[in-house]
Amino acid sequence: MPPRPRYFGALAIAVSIFLTGFYLSRRGSVTPLSVDWPFAGSDSTSNPTAGSTAQPDPTHWHPINDLIASADGSLSSYLSKETFDLESAAAAYRERRGRHPPPGFDAWFHFAKKHGAIVVEDFWDQIYDDINPFWALPPDQMRRDVQDHNQIIHVRNREATPGTDFFWTTIWGDLVKSIQSYLPDMDIAVNPMDEPRLTVPWEDMNEYVQKERATRKMPPPSEVISEFSGTDTISSLLQLALV
Repeated sequence: MPPRPRYFGALAIAVSIFLTGFYLSRRGSVTPLSVDWPFAGSDSTSNPTAGSTAQPDPTHWHPINDLIASADGSLSSYLSKETFDLESAAAAYRERRGRHPPPGFDAWFHFAKKHGAIVVEDFWDQIYDDINPFWALPPDQMRRDVQDHNQIIHVRNREATPGTDFFWTTIWGDLVKSIQSYLPDMDIAVNPMDEPRLTVPWEDMNEYVQKERATRKMPPPSEVISEFSGTDTISSLLQLALV
């Protein structure tokens, strides 16, 4: 005769009681994991082990502690390079980029500090990695190519105007308008797609990067322009095209 369901219920209760009792009897003998994680660069308030020469107990050490300490050390290294005045920021730019700062660098620096930005030249590496290939292209060519895009934001006389009412263009246009008083005349091509509009072969990109590196130089300040060339060339070409 098969066992009745109530027997299974009684057995489950008995097993639960046994396991609970076993856990409680062992609980007092288990040492909890240490939470005194030694963050690199932390003070004694946030890290009780700061300044101590004692080595962490391997049985209480988790690999993530190493990752936290490494990341904290990297951040401390970055922050040690922070610049607080225009002269230091310009010097850091020259050292990091191999060029003089562009026109308007002083306005950018004061704008950044006014809004509480932490100015560390290393922070902008990704931006420069992205725009470096464009140094290999003639400026006039880039100005002409922009006119072939459907979505453009025009900046003239410190005023930004979206070229269309497409929603992404108007959103980016509002962003550009927030800093339009700092911008020279320019035409900004907007890509409304989630993916890139162009895929450049690796060989071409590598060639552009090599050309960019070859153009890095710092001529005497007397030979450096302090203003952008603007869009006069493009405006003239467009007028000729309409004739």
